[in-house]
Amino acid sequence: MPIAVLTLHVFRVVHSYNRFQWILAISNATHLAADRPVRAVGGDGTMYDQARKDTTGLREWWEDRPDGIGNSIGLTNMKQIQFDQTAAKFPDQFEGEGWSDLVGNDDLAMKATAYNLKLLTDDSAALATPDVKASQPINQFLSSSYNALGIEDRSRSVAEGESTFLGNEIEHGQSTVKPEGTFELADRILRGTGAYR
Repeated sequence: MPIAVLTLHVFRVVHSYNRFQWILAISNATHLAADRPVRAVGGDGTMYDQARKDTTGLREWWEDRPDGIGNSIGLTNMKQIQFDQTAAKFPDQFEGEGWSDLVGNDDLAMKATAYNLKLLTDDSAALATPDVKASQPINQFLSSSYNALGIEDRSRSVAEGESTFLGNEIEHGQSTVKPEGTFELADRILRGTGAYR
């Protein structure tokens, strides 16, 4: 999906978010989309996502993973546990929608990502110790949190200094906030659009 179209989807779905939440949602979508195989003609990754959805149980079994930590699907590569926790936190926003509905539904993917970032901001980042706050900017923390399954417990344990992000989670967070990284790209795209307050 072209980034301009993605921006319009975000504008329609999560119009009440502040600048930070807008940019991080777009940033995560652009960063994650760059790691995915080329989407099918018309920008629709439905076949790819359907295959990943259908094989998530097999991956959980093969790699001895807990339920919900199999494959990621949707434009923003969301795992089932991440979607389910976000939907439970904001039931009015996700009534009648499930993780499998992310297949081919970019609006839902952006909405779920934005609400997941709100959950991580309110329930994890807000509790960060002074040492954790000093060690990384909030944008990096949230980007790493999203890549660390995007679940409250995992991010909160890092925020409270009880654990740390893994190497690939740190890299994801750092690449988002580096100069010319995806956060900066998303900011340039959204600046002046009126999409955030």
